[in-house]
Amino acid sequence: KRWIHLPKRPARFGTLSMAANKRRMSLTSTADDAEVLQSLLSRKKSFREISVVGARQEQQIVRYDHEQLADLRVILQPWSRGSIFRRASIWWQIFFYVALAGSIAALFDCLVKAPADINPDAVSKVSNYFNTFLPFLFGIYLNNIFNRWWAMRTQGVGGINQSLNSMVVIMASQHRGADSEGTKKLLLRYGLLIHELVY
Repeated sequence: KRWIHLPKRPARFGTLSMAANKRRMSLTSTADDAEVLQSLLSRKKSFREISVVGARQEQQIVRYDHEQLADLRVILQPWSRGSIFRRASIWWQIFFYVALAGSIAALFDCLVKAPADINPDAVSKVSNYFNTFLPFLFGIYLNNIFNRWWAMRTQGVGGINQSLNSMVVIMASQHRGADSEGTKKLLLRYGLLIHELVY
């Protein structure tokens, strides 16, 4: 389950209006209902500070600035919000592999007294043997990755788009009166919000 919460921080800008908030800063700001907007403003929270918490209570990215993330300086900021390097599990894995490499290097240094006497021909044969079928395995791996990506694109995002289009067409054909305009707009907003939550 995902929950939307408002962190307890001061608002970055005081008052907002529907016309002034053309640039949407988060998925919650896509709701153009005046009651929702007034409810958020009464809490004195800005749209920038609305965040989504995942199943493991980690912060999810709601919206990002493409121009800022496309800059090379972002590489020097691995602690930025939303980066995978803010997870403790990533640092434990990095520490484990560095410690493993250091242990293997220390073991070879202790066990091999004369490194110049090592014959590299056997290692070269093993390397050539692995080079014969590693490209084949790498091709299978890439094929699986592309298949997963395409399934996510067609069945995930594409399925949401198809369902939303079908719902809009059914509502437009079955409810033609002016009294159902509010219901149709509400369902369309919910559908667009679901599509926004995918990203």
